[in-house]
Amino acid sequence: MALTRRDSLKVLGGASLLAAASPAAAAPSSCPVPLVTSGGSRRYPNGDATQWWTPQPIINGTWTLPQIVPPGPPPDYVLTGFPTMGVSLAPDGATVIQDIRNAPRHGVFTRMYQQLVTRPLQGAQTLEGTVSLAIHAVEGHRRLNAVLALQVVVHRPDGTVRHVALPVTTGAETFVIDAAARTRALLAAPLSTVACDDGDVIAINVGIGANNETRNLSQGIGLYFFANRSSDIAYLDVATAANTWVEFSADLLFQP
Repeated sequence: MALTRRDSLKVLGGASLLAAASPAAAAPSSCPVPLVTSGGSRRYPNGDATQWWTPQPIINGTWTLPQIVPPGPPPDYVLTGFPTMGVSLAPDGATVIQDIRNAPRHGVFTRMYQQLVTRPLQGAQTLEGTVSLAIHAVEGHRRLNAVLALQVVVHRPDGTVRHVALPVTTGAETFVIDAAARTRALLAAPLSTVACDDGDVIAINVGIGANNETRNLSQGIGLYFFANRSSDIAYLDVATAANTWVEFSADLLFQP
């Protein structure tokens, strides 16, 4: 689905960081909750302009429900035009992306915002265990009840789907209404065991579950991706900018 004028995608350079995280972005008065993960294979968003990764298809029915594009998509309608990024072994020291859009229009459903694509796997190996993600998020109205949503799909080298390792899964904490986005996470989501072949890639589709019964399209929902900070997100409900990350409990080997 191509972005419309209702949508707004703003890519910020490292020098614009203070605009994305204001000086008022301090920890809340309540004690932040530390994020505990498996300590497995951690990856970071990479927005390199060379786009060394290949965007992977998202099939209607596996992500958005419903997806209404007049006069209505066929059952195999493929969504295109969504933003993608690569996934790197280490923070690139440059990527800062703020993605704020108006709320979805058709009731309670999950909407894809960004796709993170790994480098091809090196050799046949198994994806199993769990996946975790930490990110900054914000919502424009309390009735939206926006939550983090995640989907993990293994694609063959030709882009076809080998297996959906994680169907659309949502987090428990709603986003905050604030000038500064705060950290939200989805931890230890169980993955289906997938026998991957050499050259397969993993698409981590990061989205939002929201309630738009308010019918108020002027209220935005947004995700912030950082990969230019000196530390990773370590606590829930903190506004201080830190690196976004996705972590698989299984050790995975990727091509250089």
